[in-house]
Amino acid sequence: MTILLVFLVAAVASFIGSLQAGLVNSAVLATSLSKGEHAGRMTAWGGALPELLYAGLAFLLVERSMDKLPWLTIHAPFIAGFLLVGLGAYFLIRPPLSMSTPEPAASSASFGRGVMWGLMNPQLLLFWLGVAASLRANLPEAVGSGVMAAFSLGAFAGALALLLLLVRFARTLQHRLNAARMRRLFRLIGLALVIAGLWTGMKAVRPIAAGI
Repeated sequence: MTILLVFLVAAVASFIGSLQAGLVNSAVLATSLSKGEHAGRMTAWGGALPELLYAGLAFLLVERSMDKLPWLTIHAPFIAGFLLVGLGAYFLIRPPLSMSTPEPAASSASFGRGVMWGLMNPQLLLFWLGVAASLRANLPEAVGSGVMAAFSLGAFAGALALLLLLVRFARTLQHRLNAARMRRLFRLIGLALVIAGLWTGMKAVRPIAAGI
C-alpha cells in the first residue's frame, strides 16, 4: 500500500509540476507542430525520462540526510532561467512552422532531443528534493529501494501523461490554426518563457542580495 501511495503522490506532483511553461513541454509542443505527432510522442518519452533520474536521486539524498546542496541551490535557478530565456527568444525570433506531414527521419532523433531538454533543467532536482522531503516528513515508513523505484516511476508517469496530452493538443491546433496564427501562438509562448526565465533568475537573486 505504501508503494502504491508513493507512486500516486509522485505522479500527481509530476503532472502538476509539469503544467508550468518549461523547456520540455515547449519542445514537445513545437516538435509536434513542426515535425508531426510521432516525433512529438518520441520527444515526450525522452523528455519524461530524466524525471526518473532526478526523482530517484532526490529520494536517495533525502533518505541519506544530504539535505543541503549549496552550489545547486544557488546556481540551478540561474541556469534554468538562462535556458528559458534562450528558448523563449528563439520562439520569438523563429517560431516553428506547422507541417501537415511528419518527417520520419527527424522523428528518429526526437527522443534524444527530449532527453537532452529534460537533463538541461537542474531545477528538477530541487523540485524533487522538496517533494521527497515532504513525503518523508508525512510518511516516515516510505523508505527502501522499492519505495524509491515507485517514487521515480511515479515522477516519470506523471510527466509523460502531461506531455502526451500536449501532443494531442498540438494535433488539435494543427487543424484549427493557419500558419500566421501558429506563428503568433509561438511568439506568445516565447514571451511567456522569457518572462518565466527572468522571474526564475530574479527569485534566485533576491536571497543572495538579502544576505549581502
